Parts: sequence; C-alpha cells; structure tokens
Amino acid sequence: MKKTAVLKTDFTVVTSKAEKSIEIVGSSIFNLKAEFVKQDRQLSLDENGDLFEPEYKLVLEAKQSDGLVLDSSYAAKEFAKDVQEIKTLFEFLEENKNNLFEELGFLGVLL
Repeated sequence: MKKTAVLKTDFTVVTSKAEKSIEIVGSSIFNLKAEFVKQDRQLSLDENGDLFEPEYKLVLEAKQSDGLVLDSSYAAKEFAKDVQEIKTLFEFLEENKNNLFEELGFLGVLL
C-alpha cells in the first residue's frame, strides 16, 4: 500500500497493488472514484497471430452525495473550493496514470 498526498488539496491517493485499486481519502461533499477499467473490445490478432494485450482506461468520477443547495455566498464559495480541489486531484491522476498503471501491476495497454 502506498499513500501519496496531492498538493494543494486535502486528498491522499492510496494505491494497493494486491487489490489493484486506487482509493481517494479526504473530505468532500462528493463521492470520488478512480479506477482502471478493462475495455470490452472484440479480441483480435496481430500480424503474427498473437492476441493483442487487453486495453484499460482510467475512469474518474465525482458524484455529489446530497441534493446540492447553495443558499449563501459562503456555501457557493465552499462548493467552488471543493470543485477546484477535485479538478486538481483529477489532473494529478491523469498526469500520473501511466505510473499508477504500472505500480498497480496491470498487464495490458493503457488508452
């Protein structure tokens, strides 16, 4: 298990090679998810008749957990802060997806 703090946010990315998982730790009004998803494509052969390696895609998701109601400028400011931190987190994950893919021990090709 490896923990990486994401600068300029309250988030920590926790990776587990044994579980091949990414966990996002930190407080937010959003439920956050990051995972490598195997793409369901028709198996095909290359020029030598070998099967192509499986393809994976990094999938990021931020779902709001409650019905959002902004009833003051303070609430709107806090919401904007959360969204900015999620943007920073997602940028970090996208910029480091190749390293994370290898670190978690996936076999295949990252799209």
